[in-house]
Amino acid sequence: MAVCHVTPDRVRQTTGGTIEQEVRYPHCETVLVMDCSRRDTLAITSRPAPGNTSKQIVTIATEDRTIEVSPDADSVLVRVDGSLVAKHPEVTRFDGDGKRSVSVRQLSDGRRVEVILEHRRESVVSDGVIVSIKVPRVQLPTVCGVCGSVRSASGLLGPDQVEYTDPDAFLSSYLVPSNHCDATAIQARLGVPERRQESKLVRPSQRTDVKHMIQNGIPKTCFSTKPISECQPNTIVEKTENKVVAYVCVRSSSPLAEKYLEISRLQVLDEVRDRTPSIYEPMIMPQVCIAN
Repeated sequence: MAVCHVTPDRVRQTTGGTIEQEVRYPHCETVLVMDCSRRDTLAITSRPAPGNTSKQIVTIATEDRTIEVSPDADSVLVRVDGSLVAKHPEVTRFDGDGKRSVSVRQLSDGRRVEVILEHRRESVVSDGVIVSIKVPRVQLPTVCGVCGSVRSASGLLGPDQVEYTDPDAFLSSYLVPSNHCDATAIQARLGVPERRQESKLVRPSQRTDVKHMIQNGIPKTCFSTKPISECQPNTIVEKTENKVVAYVCVRSSSPLAEKYLEISRLQVLDEVRDRTPSIYEPMIMPQVCIAN
């Protein structure tokens, strides 16, 4: 488990060793953790609270949810997809709307709140001033950010796989441009490479694969336990890899099959991720796609 503690003026991360860095741009929004494997499945950012830069607003954005933790007097306010959440010591779980599960609970001191992303197991704790993030080791190969740069020897790995030796340049590479923060000017002054604005590379999309078959005379509908990759429209395959895909099969006539089909049409199906597979199938999947 990698642990990171963020205050408005300091970042301290621990994974085996400890890396501590001073934050020189507290008026800017900063990417704490993001998924750099696909770039859009997770982003955890912090920004100064309006009128009080000693406190922080944390935003957690996943594929289908946005959670915001903001300071409020002696505690914090939590909003899940725009709706204010009542805080309780007991866990409040959000999982009945077809979106990925999120849990929220108030810790025993009454000031801090913990948000857990159930499908990834990242945990974010905030009291409005100090933000603590825990990233499971299984997620470390895919995450980056000022709290997720543990894949490099120095611990200073930028969002475009650039390894830094200067902590200021590293931290500035994760600044989010805004009206209050000229991130581009700061990065240019510190020698941060300009990110490519255009590229023919297009990441593959992901979906749950569905197969229909007959097993022992019974029609079955089978769902992949992990999403498969495919190139998006108007792109072509540049590089492929061989995979063995596991499937969970249920009776096609069952309500469960109907439920899973409905969910898989809209998003990746998480419900079968941890179930024992029924069958395995080889598949060639795209690793890299390029635009036509």
